Amino acid sequence: MKNWRDIIQRSHEWSHKDDGYKLVTRPSADAADIAKLESTLGFRLPAEFRELYLTYDGFGVSAKSNQTYWMFKPLAELPAFIEEIRDWFQETHPESARRYFPIIDWSSGDSSGYLLSLSGDLLPGLYDFEHEDYEFDESQEEDEFLIQSYRTIEDALLPEP
Repeated sequence: MKNWRDIIQRSHEWSHKDDGYKLVTRPSADAADIAKLESTLGFRLPAEFRELYLTYDGFGVSAKSNQTYWMFKPLAELPAFIEEIRDWFQETHPESARRYFPIIDWSSGDSSGYLLSLSGDLLPGLYDFEHEDYEFDESQEEDEFLIQSYRTIEDALLPEP
């Protein structure tokens, strides 16, 4: 099992060492809350997701205004976040929207998350939804705006050595 406390602390130090943002974490989620989310989503989340949320039920940063920007939303907020991101391309790419499950909010309109195959299997790695690449055009190919980006959550959080 990964040491998510250490990974998140290192990620925060690397990303925010000089900007004054404080790391904000929530107490761990419990397995029943994760199971409830999985039931809502319709598939079992990967072990890394479960481990992270059993460590912290979300984390992000706060500025001097004390407003928290959740990079990983608390479990209770994830379904609304998923719908918010899917709304970008629901009208032109409804099948793609149904299969995308964003879990990381990059606070730019972009997100990263899991993608199911057309047959409903979880594809490996994380996929980025890059809103700048999305053209609001139903003829646009899915892989132009849903791009495989990271192998794991840890890869998304920590820069390569």
